[in-house]
Amino acid sequence: MDLFYDEIGHLLVYFIAVLVIYVLGRDYFSRKNVFVGLATAFFIDVDHLFDYFLYYGLRFNVFDFFSGSYFRAANRVVVPFHSWEIAGLIGFIWMLAKDKKKYSWVLFLAVGYLVHLSFDVFSNGFHWYTYFLFLRISEGFPLDLF
Repeated sequence: MDLFYDEIGHLLVYFIAVLVIYVLGRDYFSRKNVFVGLATAFFIDVDHLFDYFLYYGLRFNVFDFFSGSYFRAANRVVVPFHSWEIAGLIGFIWMLAKDKKKYSWVLFLAVGYLVHLSFDVFSNGFHWYTYFLFLRISEGFPLDLF
């Protein structure tokens, strides 16, 4: 899926998750929290720049970036922020918080993260385990892992 359309999908699925949070836990709901999760769901893909610049060097072309063709061309996928470990750590931090309402923005951060990763896995047909960063590191970031 083209990265541009992928971003639209992330946003739509995130808003569905926000509605679920609103229905189940209004105590945690605020505009700030919604924005934190939205920014997370959207900006995780900034790590595509890492792969883009590894392949192209310092030149930048927005069409090449959004095409995602550099993954296939390099035969490698690093995307360091696409990580179940990071999402789990964020969720764990929120669970440890004594005042969950005060730190409810961390919950929305985790939800934004989980929505993004889950959408990627299902919309792109990836194996769910490919977003374990430690697995990608141990395997040398091969494209065929996906």
